Amino acid sequence: MSPGAGSALTLAGDDTAERVRRLCAKARQPLAPHIVEGLGLADLRLTTGAVCVYPTMVAHAVRALSGSGIPVASVATGFPAGLMPLNLRLEEIRYAVAEGADEIDIVITREHVLN
Repeated sequence: MSPGAGSALTLAGDDTAERVRRLCAKARQPLAPHIVEGLGLADLRLTTGAVCVYPTMVAHAVRALSGSGIPVASVATGFPAGLMPLNLRLEEIRYAVAEGADEIDIVITREHVLN
């Protein structure tokens, strides 16, 4: 990753394909060219580390980021609480990967942490 690389994410319950496309456009160009120039950062290649979305939005993000080199991450395993049976958590991971996710952010239950 380049200097300043971070993730862009949208994890709202009302996400849409259009919202994901807008987020991906912002990820492709996180700062307007005149701001980059004004800050004297033109020599740096500022990038976004990944775009993170729900599994059902992965395919939209993959299409919107095609050719950019920006990976698509997906939350899985019953985000945000992780309170799904193991077989469903694994299936959600498989689904996100099949849709094109490059990275899976896995949630574990608080019970596992506390025990």
